[in-house]
Amino acid sequence: MRVVVISEHYHPQIGGAERVSQAIAEASAAEGWDTHVFTSGKPSDVEHLNDVTIHRFEISGNMTKGIKGDTRLIRKHLNELHPEVIVVYALQTWGADILLQNGNTAPSGARVILVPCGLSALSTLTRRLYYFSYLKRLKRDWQRFDHYIF
Repeated sequence: MRVVVISEHYHPQIGGAERVSQAIAEASAAEGWDTHVFTSGKPSDVEHLNDVTIHRFEISGNMTKGIKGDTRLIRKHLNELHPEVIVVYALQTWGADILLQNGNTAPSGARVILVPCGLSALSTLTRRLYYFSYLKRLKRDWQRFDHYIF
């Protein structure tokens, strides 16, 4: 089985989201699955850490603030890998938004698992208003994800 974990940040950056993404990726690799991580950073040769293949892309942002970087390159890599499973860690990040953008669906018939954390940006009324159109789109497109981990 081939798994791609999409996480805005990943090792060596350390924080809660990074640690959870790393745990998901390494647990998948420990099962013997071909596991890849797509994350932000300076593109370099593919890295390997604890049986996980790490791909870094110059990308940042989200649909509301604007995604900076070549989303087509990420979709191209997803299509070339033909993953059976894609785990997207966090909403309001380029990772989730690439799959929601312009009616896109998961490439190659992959099952998409969403870990929908990342809603802390909605902590104030001002921020909820700022993200209003994003939330409307999310409500409409929620079914594009096959499974959710809360």
